[in-house]
Amino acid sequence: MNGFLTCLRLIAVLAPFIGGGCGQGEDRYPLAERMSAFEVEWAKEFPSESSRERALQELDQASLAFLRGDLESAAQQLDLARLTLSARQKDPGYLWGASLQLRLHSRLLDAAADSVAFTLEQKYPVELNSKPSLRVEIQLRHFPSQAEFNQSFPWNGRLPFRRELAFQLLSQKKELQEGDWQLQCTLRAGNEIWARQQRTLSVAHRLYERLQALEEQLGAPSPDQVPSLEQETAGHLLARLQSLQGGEALEVDYPAVVMLRQAEAALQKASAGEPFFGQRRSGSFYLRVPTGSGLRAPVRMYVPALKAGESSRPMVVFLHGAGGSENWAFEGFDRGALLRACKERRWFLLATRSPGFGAPPPLEGILAELRRRYALDPDRVFLIGHSMGAMHVASLLSSMKLPVRAAAMIAGAGVPQERSKPSAPLPLFLATAEKDFARAAVERVAKLLGDRADLQLQYRLYPRLEHLQVVPAAFPDILSLFADTIKN
Repeated sequence: MNGFLTCLRLIAVLAPFIGGGCGQGEDRYPLAERMSAFEVEWAKEFPSESSRERALQELDQASLAFLRGDLESAAQQLDLARLTLSARQKDPGYLWGASLQLRLHSRLLDAAADSVAFTLEQKYPVELNSKPSLRVEIQLRHFPSQAEFNQSFPWNGRLPFRRELAFQLLSQKKELQEGDWQLQCTLRAGNEIWARQQRTLSVAHRLYERLQALEEQLGAPSPDQVPSLEQETAGHLLARLQSLQGGEALEVDYPAVVMLRQAEAALQKASAGEPFFGQRRSGSFYLRVPTGSGLRAPVRMYVPALKAGESSRPMVVFLHGAGGSENWAFEGFDRGALLRACKERRWFLLATRSPGFGAPPPLEGILAELRRRYALDPDRVFLIGHSMGAMHVASLLSSMKLPVRAAAMIAGAGVPQERSKPSAPLPLFLATAEKDFARAAVERVAKLLGDRADLQLQYRLYPRLEHLQVVPAAFPDILSLFADTIKN
């Protein structure tokens, strides 16, 4: 019973945080940023095995802090894990620099704006024995701005967009070029770089006019011929754009100008009774899918282009863990390793958002709607779930009428109902890690499922990894299993 007790304790820890996620976007953005920085260091060749071991201990503590809602400690543990890999964890200056957080007061600006306000403040307290001379450098493309920084928080400043090109731009009445740009903040102590952060800052022409036009179109009664996917997605994108304009971080960097243009084009097509989203538009999309049951499901989706003679492609569905979102499959786990793999194979990738701990997303309704638009093969649908998402995989395998070709549960598990008289055993990949806090529960489920005639179980224990790093480590084995089922 030890495995089940571990699982029950895990549920008790997670339950308070699932509905709205562990923190809001402005709180979660620094964690996603820090996890990405950790993965960059982890991928390098020089970290020793001992430093990797210590870093994984810090990472495990970060996971537990996140799940109990202590985001400040989670951020600090992630920084310590990264600095441990680079052998800088003993220098308080680097941790002090890592503790700083750059917050833009707006992520989406009108091109006529002459400045953007920002705040630089500490995410968690770090003591320094001395007060070094520090310099903060802010750069947007090639518009640099420097300021002396004297260790007082919060520190406010403004970045002049037109500092170097003021005469040329203003005299000719030109505006900034529309687009999604990178703003970089560098903290220097003498010649050493203590910290560096980047933010996406989007600039749009006639921003207020265009947002108002979207609101008016969405507020107007929709004629019967307007495709609901366009209407729903445009409303979803508009809400994101308004949040970015107000400075909300929203967990990851969003390409706001791309989203603005897609919302406008979707409503333009919808007003003419034509679809905008469909197989002829390949690439990555933020969608909100009507499911037919009254639920509207936000998802991210990668759409591969079809080659001549192809009628459909396989689809991988990723279900995130507790406190996560649809962004994890695209931005997280080795900086989007699953997305890169699906692009290489030209497979669809669908990442859903869980409505809560006990309930999986309405996947059957989502796929039914998407099949009307996209060339996804209903006989080649694969499920991957991490942590809480693994439990959702088990639930979906028990309830979905749509056939699933194969499935994987990583660092979490559930027991799907036994299928009566299956045509063939379902390939099921079950993975955990040596240092995964959910390991006991996963091992218990593996024993329960090992003798099931309706399942073809593959169990894998990944050495020296923990609850998060096991996910990208398992992806190659999982996708290889999926590819084998297609060949067979």
